[in-house]
Amino acid sequence: METKKAILILVVMFFQTLCYAQEKDTVLPPPRNIIRTYTFTLPEVQVDSIFIARLNSILFKKENRYMNSLLSKKKNISKHFYLVFEKLDSTNYTISVELGSSFIRGAVGFFIHNNFYYWLKGEIPLNLILEKKTKKKFSYREESHPYTYDPSMWTLRYDCKTREFKLIETNSVD
Repeated sequence: METKKAILILVVMFFQTLCYAQEKDTVLPPPRNIIRTYTFTLPEVQVDSIFIARLNSILFKKENRYMNSLLSKKKNISKHFYLVFEKLDSTNYTISVELGSSFIRGAVGFFIHNNFYYWLKGEIPLNLILEKKTKKKFSYREESHPYTYDPSMWTLRYDCKTREFKLIETNSVD
């Protein structure tokens, strides 16, 4: 009985608030997009070419029309790959790869290949980065949106001795 009274009181309070808002001609504002600007400096790195070739053979399979269409576009929209490395043992790493549209926070370096930016983060294998080039300054704007975004993602296992990849999981758009 007490529960019914509590629910009734809440319903009455809701309708009173609603009626009061309508009397005052109050309109609730739409959710605001908060825009923040970030500036950072990162070194451009030269990465092992075999690593790049084998990684791209997984990301740009012939049957994946969406990814291959990105190769032909000249715009840099959604042409950023985030590579987050996690060391499993002395030779094996897990690499989480995500396709995005801006910079990844906490990156330690980047490289450019086929008009795509590859942002590197985490415990990167020592033999992967051949040299660091000049540092470049970047700025980007980040907006908070009321909707969610489901990017293409891949989880890979990388053996730095054999330089081989194994695809563990993907949700890539075909």
